[in-house]
Amino acid sequence: MAWQTAADCLARLQLLARSQQHMIPEYEVRDLRSRRLLSLVPRFFEWMEACQAATGFCGEELPSAADLPALRDTVIDTLTTLEGLDIPDTIGHMDLNPHNIFCSDSGSVFLDWAETFIGCPLFSFEYLLQHFRRTPFASSSSEEHFRNSYLACWRCLLPAENIHAATRLIPLAALFAYAATLCDDIFSHPPPLPAQRRYLLQLLRKMDRMSHQPKEVCA
Repeated sequence: MAWQTAADCLARLQLLARSQQHMIPEYEVRDLRSRRLLSLVPRFFEWMEACQAATGFCGEELPSAADLPALRDTVIDTLTTLEGLDIPDTIGHMDLNPHNIFCSDSGSVFLDWAETFIGCPLFSFEYLLQHFRRTPFASSSSEEHFRNSYLACWRCLLPAENIHAATRLIPLAALFAYAATLCDDIFSHPPPLPAQRRYLLQLLRKMDRMSHQPKEVCA
């Protein structure tokens, strides 16, 4: 299956790039390492309060200003716990989708590395997984095979309990990494457009929902 081939090749690429981690920042890639993401948390939630005040957006189940401190603490706890699992930082791709991947019997080629980052490798798989879930053949069984195709390589390097813990934390951590990076870009060139504010608030709503969901993931 092409999706499983892509997942396996992605993991192998990231493992190979791990030994060259010290060279990656020289190419001005995005920094999604734990220390950087934790430093973005206070600003991100300040920006979200500003978005709410500016737009008056009243989306369904949008967390109120009073709810934001609890969500902020959950994000900090998630990122801190993930950092403690000692998953090696390596190269990643923030825009992995079927249009950026060519698969063949001999392997996969990943295109369009404009959104390259250094950080937790499992973020890349999480972004690709979101596209997989939109396919007609997505199911709990096929998703498990897809996930295992990616994790197989990492099981040779990391303890099983660390991988299991990471798979529970990654959805929220990866979503925050994406939202905070986008927010940083948008607010670096103010003022944000109304549509941009609404999209950021939609991501915030998704983060809030995710923070209340059971974190059991098959790994």
